[in-house]
Amino acid sequence: MTKTKESKLEQEIEKFMKSKGIWQLARYQAQSSQNGLPDRLYLYKGILLGLELKTDEGKPTKLQLKKIEEINNNGGIGLIVRNVEIVNQLIELIDDYTKILNSYYGIDFISLAQNIRKDLEWWLKEYEY
Repeated sequence: MTKTKESKLEQEIEKFMKSKGIWQLARYQAQSSQNGLPDRLYLYKGILLGLELKTDEGKPTKLQLKKIEEINNNGGIGLIVRNVEIVNQLIELIDDYTKILNSYYGIDFISLAQNIRKDLEWWLKEYEY
């Protein structure tokens, strides 16, 4: 995998995510505790997206695969991404599923998070934290 190809993929994905108004978490230089973190972390509709960018020839390390598995096991979505089309499909699927959950069950993950924060604020005030 050449750096030029990965950089181009990175630019395409960044442009796509910005066009959708999807929030990217700050990027930090890898430290020992952060080794293996996906190249890009986004937060979309209450779901953490961990995207490890690879060209067709690129292979993730065992540590990268482990971090992706940890994200997936904790309610996020971690993926190896080789083109912007898969990111578009991911966003469309999240949109579709959140619409279904909202229409059938009245579940909206953003509202759910806001309610949890409100309950936590009440709890903190009640117990003087």
